[in-house]
Amino acid sequence: MLNSDFIHYNNESVIFSGACNSGTGLTNSFAQELANISGAKVIGMVNDGAAVVN
Repeated sequence: MLNSDFIHYNNESVIFSGACNSGTGLTNSFAQELANISGAKVIGMVNDGAAVVN
């Protein structure tokens, strides 16, 4: 769905991923992949906190 015309993101969009450790590994995490595909800022969970990836 991310690559379809159904949902549109831009560099001002923010996506919060509450899935456990979705931001762990920051450079190769699910959150980073989502940011790369969507162009949005993604906040992903890392251990007991959250991290922002661009």
